[in-house]
Amino acid sequence: MATIFKIGKTWYVNYAINGRRIKQRIGRDRRTAELALKEIEVKPARKQIGLVEQRVYLNDFCKEFMGYVLTNKARNTVQGYRATLDHFLRFLDKARVQHLEDVTAKHLEGFKTFRCEMNASPGTINQELKHISHFFTIAKRYRYIDSNPASEVKKLRTPDRPPRFFSQDELDTIFANADHYRAIFWSFYFPSPV
Repeated sequence: MATIFKIGKTWYVNYAINGRRIKQRIGRDRRTAELALKEIEVKPARKQIGLVEQRVYLNDFCKEFMGYVLTNKARNTVQGYRATLDHFLRFLDKARVQHLEDVTAKHLEGFKTFRCEMNASPGTINQELKHISHFFTIAKRYRYIDSNPASEVKKLRTPDRPPRFFSQDELDTIFANADHYRAIFWSFYFPSPV
């Protein structure tokens, strides 16, 4: 049985799926919480009468998603998405996950660990998480899944890089090859006093 309750000014829905209790934040409006409650109560009934769509295989949706990426993204971006999905599918295959809706935030945390063990940098892993989040956003837009599991996963901290300055040899090379831009470079090198 699902219920709604309020903590402070925020409304929540409390329900169970397969014996696991879930508390979901809805917002500040009681009416919205009541509508969310009705939707949660209707979902099991829809499954009983066969109104639920078929389960989507990850490999099938990957092909569909890559078609979307090829149409809407630049060539180099497509290569990044393809590499990310290859790593992600390899990880999910080891975890024995075949269907799109079976992927959870826990799997994505495991994927972060999997990539760390492959010595991927935190920046690379964060970029891959961004690609995976977009993957699930499109799946949600196509109504294959109800929620994006990647939205619950935090990115890794990346170390701050100190700024890089030109050495004197590099500056000499720039000025030697500046030709008609020499005045512009000199204005950056010797800024005028204000």
